Amino acid sequence: MARLPLSLLLVLLLALPALAEDAQEIRRDLTYATVGSKELKLDLYRPENATGKEPLVVWIHGGGWRRGNKRNCQLRWMTEHGYAVASIQYRLSGEAIWPAQIHDCKGAIRWLRANASRLGFDATRVGVGGSSAGGHLAALLGTSGGVAALEGTVGGNADQSSRVQAVYDQFGPADFSTMGRGGGAVGQLLGGAPAEKPEAARLASPTSHVTQDDPPFLIAHGARDRLVPLDQSRRLTALLEKAGVPVTLRVYEEAGHGGPAFGRQSHRAIVRAFFDQHLKGATSTSTPTVTAPSRTIATWSAKGRHATARLEHTVLRDEKRQKDLQVRVTYPTSEGRFPVLVWSHGAGGSKEAYGPLVDHWATHGFVVIQATHADSRKLARQRGGLERMFAGFADRPKDVTLVLDSLTTLAKRMKDWRGTFDTQAIGVGGHSFGAHTSQLVGGVTTGGVTSGARASHRDARAKAVLLVSPQGRGGELDQASFTTLTVPMLTITGTRDRGRGGQPFTWRLEPFSYAPPGDKYAALIDGARHSFGGITGHPPNRRTGPANVEHVNAVKALSLLFWQAYLRGDDDARALLASDRIAVESARSVRVTSR
Repeated sequence: MARLPLSLLLVLLLALPALAEDAQEIRRDLTYATVGSKELKLDLYRPENATGKEPLVVWIHGGGWRRGNKRNCQLRWMTEHGYAVASIQYRLSGEAIWPAQIHDCKGAIRWLRANASRLGFDATRVGVGGSSAGGHLAALLGTSGGVAALEGTVGGNADQSSRVQAVYDQFGPADFSTMGRGGGAVGQLLGGAPAEKPEAARLASPTSHVTQDDPPFLIAHGARDRLVPLDQSRRLTALLEKAGVPVTLRVYEEAGHGGPAFGRQSHRAIVRAFFDQHLKGATSTSTPTVTAPSRTIATWSAKGRHATARLEHTVLRDEKRQKDLQVRVTYPTSEGRFPVLVWSHGAGGSKEAYGPLVDHWATHGFVVIQATHADSRKLARQRGGLERMFAGFADRPKDVTLVLDSLTTLAKRMKDWRGTFDTQAIGVGGHSFGAHTSQLVGGVTTGGVTSGARASHRDARAKAVLLVSPQGRGGELDQASFTTLTVPMLTITGTRDRGRGGQPFTWRLEPFSYAPPGDKYAALIDGARHSFGGITGHPPNRRTGPANVEHVNAVKALSLLFWQAYLRGDDDARALLASDRIAVESARSVRVTSR
């Protein structure tokens, strides 16, 4: 039977109008107006394969009206779901006082509508969103349609409407009569305290202009916001409800003025469902409710029933390689027969990492063994960059084999160990370079690209492999390398999980695409980065991106489902992986495809 081409397999895999943020057509610094000597610009993002019929969502940045820029586009991810997205610049309060800011925003909307055919989107379906000061301007765009004093003439295009069809307001000020005593951001915006500038404060307040013909609103606010009190959004919500305007207020009890709650996949799903309903013509007349998080993910990411212990450090000796291997074992302290998982760290990592995953699996009755490979920065002998680390790829599978050869030795060293190893239920997994190691142990061959000769690193004791952010073609791997990966496999990646050479997430799906069909799964998590918001257990940083509990929970749940299905023969877990249930429950923010 002929093999389906990769491009077709990926289409079947994704089966959705979603594209990665990496797969975008980007046009930066389009000038929409010139005021005096200042050019006002916007950035436009479109899906790579856009038809020109996509709705448009406009993002307005925050920063207290006196700082911030259009590069911080928090709705850019909407291109993954069939939207064009524009992020606009406006004059800051240090450049011009009120109402210059709303004049600029309305001028941008008119210019975008006037140029929609040329730029490629549907001018009749325009939504707007913003956070903080940007949320205020977005809300005002929604309530001030037809208010001549706020229209302005910036950019011309007077024949075009500045009205919008949907508003997403993220903790924006709504009633200036109750904010600011002078000075500060509000005073700088208005040119004086609201009490000193009552008319300016009234015109600047979205609450002053609410009418029954305003577009639908989605408002999100943190209960602990000390900069813009939650009462601001509650006032606006009450007035919109009284006028009969569809409005939903989402309050996050743990959130302040911003924070992780507003970037989580569950919240993104709500935002997307809101715009889908009001810009894509859904028939429902109320704001859709979205189950968040997925019930399946919540269930399978919960802690298991087993108490656990840890052999923090022990050393295994490989006489053939004249090598000492540092090992850590995390295990249940219950009696029973337990499957064994060998987990491999990423380049430069160590056995001390990945606590969120390792501890989760152990509480569900798995023995998890981690080795510190020779590329670890924890080892004093390791010097050099990534290329040197990757050069030792063939040594890593031998570490896995040594671990499996040493199970009896390890059992004697494990304090409080009362169980036995199920040696017929061994799984091997890893993250990043560790996923590369795991796929080699699972049967992927190397060497064909450079030498023509192929090498196998297979250990037949591995009955299933978990690949979190694996490598696709390149270096020692070509398409044929994956044709020998016959064991059950789950690949997990995210739409923002790029390769070290800049490859998009589709590259990390190649092991799934090229491996022979049968018990193969690929899971794609919207917005997830390479570290999935914290699976390593290390604090977040600029390189890894912010913490994301929902992404971590998705990896925990998906991996446990896979181990249960193929190391414990759990038919219900296998059925869940093969179904569309996780995608439906998560509003398609987590999608699993099987072959």
